[in-house]
Amino acid sequence: MIQLRPYQLDAIAETRKRIAAGRKAPLLVAPTGSGKTVIEAEIIRRHLEQNPSYRALIVAHRRELIGQISGTLLKMGMSDIGEIYPGAPFRRSARVQVASTQTLRARQLYPESTLNVYDEAHHYSSDDWNELTKSWPNTIRIGFTATPMRSDGRGMSPAFDSLVVVSTIKRLTAEKYLVPCRVLAPDKPLKAPNLACEPVKAYQDHAIGRRTVIFAQFVDDAYKFHDQFKDAGIESCVIHGEMSDADRKMSLRRHSSGSVLINVMVLTEGWDSPETSCCILARGCGSVGTYLQIVGRVLRPHSSKTEALLIDLSGRSFHSHGSPDDDREYSLTGKGIRRKEDVDTTFCSVCGSPVIEWPCDVCGNDPTGTRSKPPRYTGDALAERYAGKRAEDDGKRVETLARWISEARARRWKPWSAVAKYTSVYGMAPTQDVQYKANELSKAMRCSSCARCNRFAAKTYKGGMCGNCAFGGKTG
Repeated sequence: MIQLRPYQLDAIAETRKRIAAGRKAPLLVAPTGSGKTVIEAEIIRRHLEQNPSYRALIVAHRRELIGQISGTLLKMGMSDIGEIYPGAPFRRSARVQVASTQTLRARQLYPESTLNVYDEAHHYSSDDWNELTKSWPNTIRIGFTATPMRSDGRGMSPAFDSLVVVSTIKRLTAEKYLVPCRVLAPDKPLKAPNLACEPVKAYQDHAIGRRTVIFAQFVDDAYKFHDQFKDAGIESCVIHGEMSDADRKMSLRRHSSGSVLINVMVLTEGWDSPETSCCILARGCGSVGTYLQIVGRVLRPHSSKTEALLIDLSGRSFHSHGSPDDDREYSLTGKGIRRKEDVDTTFCSVCGSPVIEWPCDVCGNDPTGTRSKPPRYTGDALAERYAGKRAEDDGKRVETLARWISEARARRWKPWSAVAKYTSVYGMAPTQDVQYKANELSKAMRCSSCARCNRFAAKTYKGGMCGNCAFGGKTG
């Protein structure tokens, strides 16, 4: 049996509470690396224990996920498992069915079930796939996703009726279930198709020796980058959706042997490679969901790494969506993931994706006609985010952490939140000495309330305002 983590047990307890209160379709927000498959399996195991007549169905949209889920179920002590995908025989009597979304829809197959679990549930608010959730009207359904939103701005309701946040990237990093992420990006976002430099130069300057994946916008860009790596004498390979399964598997094997992997919208979700520690974004991410899915590929811990590195060559993703571990709010309606400072954007008329600037980062639609141009390299310096803070001595770090602890206490946040923020900004957890001194200093601090927005702040500025209201931006 797999030993569950405390936050996983808390999420299961909260889900059962929602169901007992009449919420029959909770959606669990589980970041990459939180162990959502283990949570799924434990929920199913407990459900089947209640009554020998109970049945469960897990729906996944990729063949690789079906095998991964079945393996976890076996480790959790369940053996009566059927799999539904092309070429697999249908075992109607199995108490747990792990099924391909596409196969269920193509065969119009609706296995008997008292509990349905939807993996990567953000796909099920679309018109076509939402019909699948309606095919068991009296069955409890539970969704799992790291990103509860769609690129067209449609919410996750009515497919799901309540939200359970399993954990956050910030908390998982603080508790060492994920590694800290260091970010390199230009000081300002660059307009498409501009990139600060060629991906190969970014790799040579900042990522030599790291297992690296590059996300390109288009297939022709990917092969252009591949040629640049070849000219530099660096092994690389390309993977994209138009390749055969055999060629895609070959590229993944080459990456596992050390080749730089250049990817076009294949590895945004469902791909686990803990050894990979560097992600180079050679494209924009109009959707924060896409951004978090992409960056999540390099956050898993591994014995070969102590941190992840994100290199955003255009700066558009970082400056639009923030650091991967920023605090975010979730909703079942409208924009499903939002930072407090997020603003609404326009939507692409072709694919419906939110657009910060043209061309559309998802489909390439460009009413202004600029996307016909290849990437142009501006020579902008890639600066490490928070580099100034990381040059501070321990005395200044104690003072900063004390302010954050004081503010967390005033906001009634969890005690670990200040430590998580420290880890994100400074790239490492505070030493015991720094944390002890900061705790003591924080006891003498009082948090004021901003005269304009009424938010708690560890420090106020002119007119009794917090840093955001006083200066129009964040303060350290």
